[in-house]
Amino acid sequence: MTAARPYEPETQPIGRKTRPPVRLPQPLEVPNRDPDTCILSQLVTPPEDREEVRERQWQWARPQVEGEGPCARGGHTATLVGPTDPQKPSARIIIFGGHYDGGSNVGFVYLNDTHVLDIDENIWTVPRCRGTAPEPRYGHAAALVGSRVVYFGGKGKTGCFRDLHALDTSNHTWFQGPSSGGAPSARHGHTANLHGTRLYVFGGTCSGKYFGDLHCLDLASMAWSCPPATGPSSSTAASAWSLQTSPPRSWRA
Repeated sequence: MTAARPYEPETQPIGRKTRPPVRLPQPLEVPNRDPDTCILSQLVTPPEDREEVRERQWQWARPQVEGEGPCARGGHTATLVGPTDPQKPSARIIIFGGHYDGGSNVGFVYLNDTHVLDIDENIWTVPRCRGTAPEPRYGHAAALVGSRVVYFGGKGKTGCFRDLHALDTSNHTWFQGPSSGGAPSARHGHTANLHGTRLYVFGGTCSGKYFGDLHCLDLASMAWSCPPATGPSSSTAASAWSLQTSPPRSWRA
Protein backbone atom coordinates (compact mmCIF):
# COMPACT_ATOMS: atom_id res chain seq x y z
CA MET A 1 0.00 0.00 0.00
CA THR A 2 1.32 3.43 -0.85
CA ALA A 3 1.68 6.03 1.83
CA ALA A 4 -1.24 8.36 2.35
CA ARG A 5 -0.90 11.55 0.38
CA PRO A 6 -0.42 14.74 2.38
CA TYR A 7 -3.08 17.25 3.26
CA GLU A 8 -2.58 20.90 2.46
CA PRO A 9 -3.87 23.46 4.99
CA GLU A 10 -6.80 25.28 3.45
CA THR A 11 -9.39 27.87 4.23
CA GLN A 12 -12.97 26.80 4.75
CA PRO A 13 -14.60 25.41 1.54
CA ILE A 14 -17.05 27.49 -0.46
CA GLY A 15 -20.40 27.75 1.33
CA ARG A 16 -22.89 24.92 1.18
CA LYS A 17 -25.69 23.52 3.33
CA THR A 18 -24.65 21.57 6.40
CA ARG A 19 -26.53 19.74 9.10
CA PRO A 20 -26.79 21.40 12.53
CA PRO A 21 -25.31 18.76 14.91
CA VAL A 22 -21.81 19.42 13.51
CA ARG A 23 -20.30 22.79 14.40
CA LEU A 24 -17.96 24.27 11.82
CA PRO A 25 -15.36 27.01 12.34
CA GLN A 26 -17.79 29.42 10.67
CA PRO A 27 -21.34 28.81 9.40
CA LEU A 28 -21.68 27.54 5.85
CA GLU A 29 -24.47 29.29 4.00
CA VAL A 30 -25.32 29.20 0.30
CA PRO A 31 -24.87 25.96 -1.71
CA ASN A 32 -22.36 26.28 -4.52
CA ARG A 33 -21.13 24.14 -7.39
CA ASP A 34 -17.87 23.19 -5.73
CA PRO A 35 -16.75 19.58 -6.25
CA ASP A 36 -13.57 19.94 -4.20
CA THR A 37 -12.68 17.35 -1.59
CA CYS A 38 -11.94 18.93 1.79
CA ILE A 39 -11.26 17.56 5.26
CA LEU A 40 -12.01 19.19 8.61
CA SER A 41 -9.93 17.75 11.42
CA GLN A 42 -11.36 17.04 14.89
CA LEU A 43 -14.91 16.94 13.52
CA VAL A 44 -16.69 15.81 16.71
CA THR A 45 -18.30 18.68 18.58
CA PRO A 46 -21.93 18.39 19.62
CA PRO A 47 -22.92 21.32 21.88
CA GLU A 48 -22.77 19.25 25.07
CA ASP A 49 -19.10 18.33 24.64
CA ARG A 50 -16.62 19.19 27.34
CA GLU A 51 -15.00 22.61 27.36
CA GLU A 52 -11.56 21.30 26.41
CA VAL A 53 -13.07 19.70 23.29
CA ARG A 54 -14.83 22.89 22.24
CA GLU A 55 -11.61 24.88 22.63
CA ARG A 56 -9.63 22.75 20.18
CA GLN A 57 -8.15 24.44 17.15
CA TRP A 58 -9.89 23.73 13.85
CA GLN A 59 -8.26 23.55 10.46
CA TRP A 60 -9.57 22.79 7.00
CA ALA A 61 -7.26 20.82 4.73
CA ARG A 62 -7.37 20.03 1.03
CA PRO A 63 -6.08 16.49 0.35
CA GLN A 64 -4.11 15.81 -2.80
CA VAL A 65 -6.68 13.52 -4.40
CA GLU A 66 -6.16 11.40 -7.50
CA GLY A 67 -8.84 10.21 -9.89
CA GLU A 68 -11.99 11.97 -11.04
CA GLY A 69 -14.40 12.68 -8.23
CA PRO A 70 -18.16 13.18 -8.44
CA CYS A 71 -19.58 16.27 -10.12
CA ALA A 72 -20.78 19.09 -7.88
CA ARG A 73 -24.10 18.13 -6.31
CA GLY A 74 -26.32 18.31 -3.25
CA GLY A 75 -28.65 15.93 -1.47
CA HIS A 76 -26.34 12.95 -1.89
CA THR A 77 -25.18 10.52 0.80
CA ALA A 78 -21.59 9.96 1.95
CA THR A 79 -21.15 6.74 3.93
CA LEU A 80 -17.95 5.69 5.70
CA VAL A 81 -17.21 2.00 5.11
CA GLY A 82 -14.46 0.08 6.89
CA PRO A 83 -12.08 -2.37 5.20
CA THR A 84 -13.82 -5.26 3.38
CA ASP A 85 -10.79 -6.74 1.61
CA PRO A 86 -8.09 -8.29 3.90
CA GLN A 87 -5.55 -7.74 1.13
CA LYS A 88 -6.28 -4.02 1.09
CA PRO A 89 -7.41 -2.89 4.54
CA SER A 90 -8.38 0.69 3.74
CA ALA A 91 -11.48 2.65 4.65
CA ARG A 92 -13.66 4.25 2.00
CA ILE A 93 -16.39 6.83 1.60
CA ILE A 94 -19.26 5.77 -0.68
CA ILE A 95 -21.00 8.65 -2.48
CA PHE A 96 -24.40 7.92 -4.02
CA GLY A 97 -26.99 9.99 -5.84
CA GLY A 98 -27.85 13.64 -5.35
CA HIS A 99 -28.90 16.35 -7.79
CA TYR A 100 -27.70 19.62 -9.30
CA ASP A 101 -29.27 22.59 -11.05
CA GLY A 102 -28.86 22.18 -14.80
CA GLY A 103 -30.02 25.72 -15.56
CA SER A 104 -33.29 27.32 -16.65
CA ASN A 105 -33.62 25.12 -19.75
CA VAL A 106 -32.90 21.85 -17.96
CA GLY A 107 -33.93 22.25 -14.33
CA PHE A 108 -32.72 19.89 -11.65
CA VAL A 109 -30.79 16.83 -12.79
CA TYR A 110 -31.17 13.78 -10.54
CA LEU A 111 -28.32 11.29 -10.16
CA ASN A 112 -27.90 7.62 -9.25
CA ASP A 113 -24.17 7.22 -9.78
CA THR A 114 -21.76 5.73 -7.25
CA HIS A 115 -18.29 7.05 -6.41
CA VAL A 116 -15.75 5.70 -3.94
CA LEU A 117 -13.03 7.66 -2.14
CA ASP A 118 -10.21 5.61 -0.62
CA ILE A 119 -9.43 7.79 2.38
CA ASP A 120 -6.09 6.12 3.09
CA GLU A 121 -4.68 6.66 -0.40
CA ASN A 122 -6.90 9.64 -1.38
CA ILE A 123 -8.00 8.11 -4.68
CA TRP A 124 -11.42 8.50 -6.32
CA THR A 125 -12.81 5.55 -8.31
CA VAL A 126 -16.09 4.76 -10.07
CA PRO A 127 -16.98 1.12 -9.37
CA ARG A 128 -18.62 -1.03 -12.02
CA CYS A 129 -21.75 -1.97 -10.11
CA ARG A 130 -23.84 -5.05 -10.77
CA GLY A 131 -27.57 -5.41 -10.25
CA THR A 132 -30.15 -2.66 -10.71
CA ALA A 133 -29.33 0.69 -9.13
CA PRO A 134 -32.07 2.78 -7.51
CA GLU A 135 -33.77 5.41 -9.66
CA PRO A 136 -31.97 8.79 -9.68
CA ARG A 137 -32.72 10.70 -6.48
CA TYR A 138 -31.61 13.09 -3.78
CA GLY A 139 -32.53 13.50 -0.12
CA HIS A 140 -32.42 9.76 0.51
CA ALA A 141 -30.97 8.30 3.73
CA ALA A 142 -28.19 5.75 4.12
CA ALA A 143 -27.00 3.47 6.91
CA LEU A 144 -24.15 0.96 6.99
CA VAL A 145 -25.31 -2.59 7.77
CA GLY A 146 -22.33 -4.94 7.81
CA SER A 147 -20.73 -4.66 4.37
CA ARG A 148 -23.87 -3.19 2.82
CA VAL A 149 -25.08 0.39 2.64
CA VAL A 150 -28.86 0.44 2.97
CA TYR A 151 -30.78 3.30 1.31
CA PHE A 152 -34.35 4.37 1.91
CA GLY A 153 -36.54 6.93 0.16
CA GLY A 154 -35.48 10.14 -1.51
CA LYS A 155 -36.95 12.31 -4.24
CA GLY A 156 -36.54 12.08 -8.00
CA LYS A 157 -38.06 13.45 -11.18
CA THR A 158 -41.41 11.74 -10.60
CA GLY A 159 -41.70 12.52 -6.89
CA CYS A 160 -40.77 10.94 -3.57
CA PHE A 161 -39.82 7.29 -3.03
CA ARG A 162 -40.49 4.75 -0.28
CA ASP A 163 -38.32 1.93 -1.62
CA LEU A 164 -35.44 0.13 0.04
CA HIS A 165 -32.12 -0.69 -1.63
CA ALA A 166 -28.70 -1.94 -0.54
CA LEU A 167 -25.24 -1.75 -2.09
CA ASP A 168 -22.86 -4.56 -1.12
CA THR A 169 -19.54 -2.75 -0.83
CA SER A 170 -17.51 -5.98 -0.99
CA ASN A 171 -18.47 -6.67 -4.62
CA HIS A 172 -20.42 -3.53 -5.63
CA THR A 173 -23.71 -5.33 -6.21
CA TRP A 174 -27.09 -3.64 -5.85
CA PHE A 175 -29.96 -5.40 -4.09
CA GLN A 176 -33.58 -4.36 -3.81
CA GLY A 177 -35.38 -4.79 -0.51
CA PRO A 178 -38.66 -6.66 -0.20
CA SER A 179 -41.89 -4.74 -0.78
CA SER A 180 -43.27 -5.37 2.67
CA GLY A 181 -46.25 -3.60 4.15
CA GLY A 182 -45.97 -0.97 6.82
CA ALA A 183 -43.07 0.91 5.25
CA PRO A 184 -42.90 4.68 5.88
CA SER A 185 -44.71 6.87 3.39
CA ALA A 186 -42.69 8.29 0.50
CA ARG A 187 -40.36 11.07 1.68
CA HIS A 188 -36.98 12.77 1.43
CA GLY A 189 -34.79 14.65 3.90
CA HIS A 190 -35.29 12.01 6.59
CA THR A 191 -32.74 9.98 8.56
CA ALA A 192 -32.04 6.26 8.67
CA ASN A 193 -30.01 5.03 11.65
CA LEU A 194 -29.00 1.59 12.79
CA HIS A 195 -29.19 0.25 16.34
CA GLY A 196 -28.49 -3.43 16.78
CA THR A 197 -30.53 -5.25 14.14
CA ARG A 198 -33.09 -2.48 13.70
CA LEU A 199 -33.12 0.39 11.23
CA TYR A 200 -34.93 3.52 12.42
CA VAL A 201 -36.33 6.05 9.93
CA PHE A 202 -37.38 9.46 11.25
CA GLY A 203 -38.79 12.66 9.82
CA GLY A 204 -38.57 13.98 6.29
CA THR A 205 -40.91 15.80 3.93
CA CYS A 206 -42.96 15.22 0.77
CA SER A 207 -45.29 17.48 -1.22
CA GLY A 208 -45.06 20.27 1.34
CA LYS A 209 -45.87 18.02 4.30
CA TYR A 210 -43.34 17.53 7.08
CA PHE A 211 -43.18 14.30 9.07
CA GLY A 212 -42.35 13.65 12.71
CA ASP A 213 -43.10 9.94 12.69
CA LEU A 214 -40.71 7.15 13.67
CA HIS A 215 -40.54 3.82 11.83
CA CYS A 216 -38.49 0.73 12.65
CA LEU A 217 -37.36 -2.01 10.26
CA ASP A 218 -36.38 -5.31 11.87
CA LEU A 219 -33.57 -6.52 9.62
CA ALA A 220 -34.00 -10.13 10.72
CA SER A 221 -37.67 -10.40 9.75
CA MET A 222 -37.74 -7.41 7.34
CA ALA A 223 -40.92 -6.24 9.09
CA TRP A 224 -41.75 -2.56 9.63
CA SER A 225 -43.28 -1.22 12.84
CA CYS A 226 -44.09 2.17 14.38
CA PRO A 227 -42.65 2.23 17.91
CA PRO A 228 -44.20 4.76 20.33
CA ALA A 229 -41.89 7.72 20.83
CA THR A 230 -41.89 11.27 22.16
CA GLY A 231 -39.46 14.04 21.32
CA PRO A 232 -38.81 16.29 18.31
CA SER A 233 -41.66 17.61 16.22
CA SER A 234 -41.89 17.21 12.44
CA SER A 235 -38.44 17.43 10.93
CA THR A 236 -36.59 17.52 7.64
CA ALA A 237 -32.85 17.20 7.01
CA ALA A 238 -32.32 15.82 10.49
CA SER A 239 -28.98 14.19 11.21
CA ALA A 240 -27.69 11.34 13.35
CA TRP A 241 -24.95 8.73 13.52
CA SER A 242 -25.37 5.08 12.56
CA LEU A 243 -23.94 1.92 14.14
CA GLN A 244 -22.94 -1.28 12.37
CA THR A 245 -24.38 -4.80 12.49
CA SER A 246 -24.65 -7.89 10.28
CA PRO A 247 -26.03 -7.61 6.70
CA PRO A 248 -29.80 -7.77 6.16
CA ARG A 249 -31.57 -10.77 4.70
CA SER A 250 -34.33 -11.23 2.10
CA TRP A 251 -32.76 -8.97 -0.51
CA ARG A 252 -32.83 -9.63 -4.25
CA ALA A 253 -30.39 -8.40 -6.87
